[in-house]
Amino acid sequence: MQEIPVSEASRIEVSEQRTVVEQMMDPVVEALEEQIQYILKEATRLMDEYWLIWRSTNSKYRSIDPDNYVGGEVAPRLTQKSGKYYLVWTHYRPRRFGKVGQTWGTHIAPTTRGYTIEQLTKNSPDWERDLIASTEPKLA
Repeated sequence: MQEIPVSEASRIEVSEQRTVVEQMMDPVVEALEEQIQYILKEATRLMDEYWLIWRSTNSKYRSIDPDNYVGGEVAPRLTQKSGKYYLVWTHYRPRRFGKVGQTWGTHIAPTTRGYTIEQLTKNSPDWERDLIASTEPKLA
């Protein structure tokens, strides 16, 4: 295959055009980055709110009736992989034989439609079902 000669002037024009296009895209990229940061802050705020309610309610029910205590086990978490952010729901519970499980819990895999309330609230106490049902639509 024969290489087509390209003049130096046309190379300069192409590089100048890329520079102009890149300059035109700068405000768009900045706006998108600002939106990403806003969404991350809002998601973090919602998850922090969830965790505060979740922990205080767990403590309250544990102190009221420690023998019949059924605690909440599902909570959201923000993870980052390969520069992308993911909101994942995690199941925290003791493993087999009552041993304490992983510190980070077990990731709940979303369905093809994403997370469903039924999936997340399976075996949850009533107070946790209500908390998940009010939080998941805001995070979705």
